[in-house]
Amino acid sequence: MEPEVRHHEIYDLLCEIVGSDYVADDDFAKLTYSCDAGIYPGISPGIIVRPKSSEEVADIIKLANRTGTPVIPRGGGASLFGFPRGEPGRSIVIDLTRMDEVINIDEKNRIVTVEAGTTCSKLATIVKRKGYHLPTVWFTYYYATIGGLLAGVVGGGGDKDFASIGATGDIVNGFKVVLPNGDIIQTGSGPGTNTNQITTFTRNCPGPDLTGLFINSCGMFGVITEATLQLFPIPRINEPGSFLFDNVDSSWQAIYSLMHRYPIPYSSLIGISPEGVKIITGEEIDKWAFLYAVRGDSSEEVSAKHKMIETICKDAGGTSGSEITDRVAQGAVVTAEVMRETPSKAYLKGAVATHEFIAPAGDLLQLYKTMDAEIKKRYTDDFEKYHLMRRDYLAPWGRGVIFGAINIYYDAADLEAVKRVAVISREVNTLYVKLGAFLDLPQGYASQITAFYFSPTYFNFLRTLKSIIDPNNIMCPGIYNL
Repeated sequence: MEPEVRHHEIYDLLCEIVGSDYVADDDFAKLTYSCDAGIYPGISPGIIVRPKSSEEVADIIKLANRTGTPVIPRGGGASLFGFPRGEPGRSIVIDLTRMDEVINIDEKNRIVTVEAGTTCSKLATIVKRKGYHLPTVWFTYYYATIGGLLAGVVGGGGDKDFASIGATGDIVNGFKVVLPNGDIIQTGSGPGTNTNQITTFTRNCPGPDLTGLFINSCGMFGVITEATLQLFPIPRINEPGSFLFDNVDSSWQAIYSLMHRYPIPYSSLIGISPEGVKIITGEEIDKWAFLYAVRGDSSEEVSAKHKMIETICKDAGGTSGSEITDRVAQGAVVTAEVMRETPSKAYLKGAVATHEFIAPAGDLLQLYKTMDAEIKKRYTDDFEKYHLMRRDYLAPWGRGVIFGAINIYYDAADLEAVKRVAVISREVNTLYVKLGAFLDLPQGYASQITAFYFSPTYFNFLRTLKSIIDPNNIMCPGIYNL
């Protein structure tokens, strides 16, 4: 006799909304959705539902409110800091990847409207055919979704050009969002605010910047289902370059000087530590590598920008890079499809635990040196015991802000190493925040670390907003300790 299948308490009701083919609560499905791309232990949800429209998302949220069931929105699963806590064994995961249509490319106004479950690579490929580019994300280009990126990363993330353009969130004109009560709101200066305007052409006109409320919110204020973003013409020329520096001080001197030039001469720029250079190239190059790209519409413009960069780098003690580092620059900071085309041996070195931070440019060098000294003091024995490797990098994030990382490669088949790196990762990210930096991926447990150092006034204000917008606390409970 077949054993009776025991479904989640709202299984049938969810099937009525999206159809039984798009609802799952078996153990295998729950295991698949219990974790992300990071190294931290999973938390099993109760049921997974895959809607096709904003209206279906709204019906799911209304049902969750009636039944008091926590909801966790999910895109491509590219987050790195653990599945949101929710209510283990009961939460609804709303998988948005069926909502993957590019709705409209408005060439007249240079904007695109896209569903939140669309991957960054799909969107970039489609707009590229029209002659446009938009910054999305860098290393998770192929599997991060637009909604997950904008909701789950500081500033909405950034692609290879974040050094000059800044955050992806800066080019968002508006969202369609399903609120925690099931209402659907459109933000930005379009039909969601002025019903006589059909184009979401900016986010700044209609009053408070409600679009910004949902960027980096981790889904706690609602589910982003559509986004309208700005488009940029693809430059005619995009050229790489590289320099080598003896130490982090001289490399940073060049970066700091260049990021405060006006106009900024580079489109992309990143400084990589000597061990990181070895990981990427497979070569023994005991130098800090400075990889950059210059873009423009004429050879004269590009040549002038190269000359400015060359002068500043040489004044800081840099020497021209090698053919190898120039080739890496071509893949890493010129080509958007970095995961496929970078001539890199990095992915042969094992899995990587990501420790990325955002800090003010003027404080960066001291913060980085403090972190470097602490990691060497605390974890040198671990690096030797578990054969761990570091890849550090520093890069501008627009003007005045620095994006940095001390990432650790480890053998994912060594379970003891995995457990130890998870502990190190928590401690490293906590130290970042304790020193005044911000984690750029405040998802899962990282949001809890971030919230621990919030000022009481800020935390209380955030809690008040959450309680007003989501009085039943069904949206991602536990994010930012709320």
